[in-house]
Amino acid sequence: SHYLIGDKLGEGFYGKIVLATHVPTSEKVAVKIIEKSKLNSIDDKLSVEREINCLKMMKHPNIIQLLSVINAPTAIYLVTNYIEGVDLYDLIAKHKLKEMETKFLFSQVLSAVIYMHNLGITHRDIRLENILIDNNY
Repeated sequence: SHYLIGDKLGEGFYGKIVLATHVPTSEKVAVKIIEKSKLNSIDDKLSVEREINCLKMMKHPNIIQLLSVINAPTAIYLVTNYIEGVDLYDLIAKHKLKEMETKFLFSQVLSAVIYMHNLGITHRDIRLENILIDNNY
């Protein structure tokens, strides 16, 4: 009830990601909606639990921040900060990156991966579409 759900931003295996507005502050956030009906096995439930625990641990400028977890009867809502921009795939497709831009972006990704590895976290789906680039890169 504290969030006004807006447009769909993307879709994942267990549900979708939508843009939302935190009503009290008017802050834009991204909400990953995990439909409990799609969590058919113990492994599915453990995977979501592991994702939430990992997100709770991470505090890094190049990693999406988990703001809130809402456990409702039919879905789990993961509220994160919203990054206005594009994914790295779209950026590369539309814009020829210069060497310095490429080095800068790669160092940002590498910094995040090293941080996760130092926490004992392995990201198993690193790909261009999962790397968000804000409008200020």
